[in-house]
Amino acid sequence: MYRNTLRKICAFIFVLISLHLQSTVCTALMNGNWNNPSVWSCNAVPGCCDTIVIPSGITVTVNVQVDLESCSCPNPIHIYGTLFFKAGQKMRLPCGSYINIYPGGKIEPETASGSNNLIEICNKTVWKASDGTLTGPVALDLIHFDSRISYNDLNDNLDLICHVELNKPEQLTLIIEHSQDGEMFENVYQFTSYFDYNNKFIVPIDKIFTGDNYYKISLINEYGKELAQQIHFYRSFNSKWQLYPNPFVDPGQLKLRIPNEFLSYKGVFSVFDMQGKLLLQSEKNIEQNNYSMKDIFPYGINKETFNSSVIFIVDVPEKNFKQSFVLVK
Repeated sequence: MYRNTLRKICAFIFVLISLHLQSTVCTALMNGNWNNPSVWSCNAVPGCCDTIVIPSGITVTVNVQVDLESCSCPNPIHIYGTLFFKAGQKMRLPCGSYINIYPGGKIEPETASGSNNLIEICNKTVWKASDGTLTGPVALDLIHFDSRISYNDLNDNLDLICHVELNKPEQLTLIIEHSQDGEMFENVYQFTSYFDYNNKFIVPIDKIFTGDNYYKISLINEYGKELAQQIHFYRSFNSKWQLYPNPFVDPGQLKLRIPNEFLSYKGVFSVFDMQGKLLLQSEKNIEQNNYSMKDIFPYGINKETFNSSVIFIVDVPEKNFKQSFVLVK
């Protein structure tokens, strides 16, 4: 039993030593080709699990196909100098790998066209020649970014539905900007969070105007570099307020739905009988999309006031807007 235990301990130590030997730091010592062992401090061409460092002032030229895709552990690459791709050469890295380009560092193609050169991580292209020279600071760790806009009828707003995939967890900032002409944008929402490998989330957007709406969605890394940007267009035809249910039984159950473009304005709300006599009136700063009649007239709602059909009028003077409803009892 003692011998079996000793064998297990020795085997475990051997595995740890093997893993340690597999993973080394290969730092470029001089300008030269990727496949030249004398270029690297590890005295070998970088292989599986190696951490690769290109210092400032040094250019390493990728003159061969670099295929580490089948490796069982990742290859972090830190670029302070230049990683230069000869025409037609590609680099494929295993899942979990990432490339950090620091200030002064860059990835540069010999020919900036198409996918003549590319870098793939986990079978996803993170850079190609047509992207041109990529300068730091930036992290090539974004695998996939997708977003779309969907109208939420229940809440009378838009939902931004996002999907972000990363090679490594990191802190990112999502920025949403709005425009009515597609040129002048204003920031309407921003948050910074720690993103994991696979992230799916929904962000509600309340900024909707009648007519054309443009939404610019940007994803920014911790260095302030933009990783992705998408612009969505949404045309809103809803400039009408909605009062429901109509016909009504209990006035306390009446709900008023207000379009987003009226938020932050002052509204004047009035109730008249069918002969034009003023029954109720209230001024209120519009701060939300949905109000009940009790919210608008907290002291005046009763069944006697609404014992027959009435006319409800909303007036927003600053918007030059007025709308009337006939509420049928």
